[in-house]
Amino acid sequence: LVLKLNNSATSFDKFSSFSRDPFTSQVREIIMDNYLFTSDSHFLYEVALDNGVARKLDLLNYTTNKSSFALKITSLVNYNNYLLIGTSNAGLFIFNRCTNSMQHFQYAKQSDGADLTNAVVWVSADTENVVWMQTEAGLIKLEVNDQQIKTFLPSSVKNDGLCNSCNNVRAIYPLDSNHLLIGSLGGICSFD
Repeated sequence: LVLKLNNSATSFDKFSSFSRDPFTSQVREIIMDNYLFTSDSHFLYEVALDNGVARKLDLLNYTTNKSSFALKITSLVNYNNYLLIGTSNAGLFIFNRCTNSMQHFQYAKQSDGADLTNAVVWVSADTENVVWMQTEAGLIKLEVNDQQIKTFLPSSVKNDGLCNSCNNVRAIYPLDSNHLLIGSLGGICSFD
């Protein structure tokens, strides 16, 4: 259910609703080009803010991973009018609202153990066409113009070169195309 403020009555009116039970997991949301995008589990909802028309996109339709338990949306980011969708176990999806198309990107495993590279926890994009993704296996830098992907393991992010068995990065913010401000369990540092 999406509500809008009725300023004249100082109350809320029903704006749009979804044909599904109330959201059961952590909800992500972003407004982009007069549309509200919100998510629940592996569903992406698009609500037109001018008329309240809503539609539901199921990310399972865009991947070979058909496990709804394994596929959860973790982040939504507007990048040059594309919606970047990070997921818990299926990498990155890029939704182009204008063409109504979805691209899906998964990354090669970094080790023989559990595949944590596709567990995208945080996505950030800068004005230099660089997309940074914090995964459970480290940072991934996607240079859009050059179509290059570079991976940085967690030990390369921590100042003293030591890292516990899980990724310590919890937030990233691009200062410019060559520097990141990184929040981790160990504090804040600059990464270049």
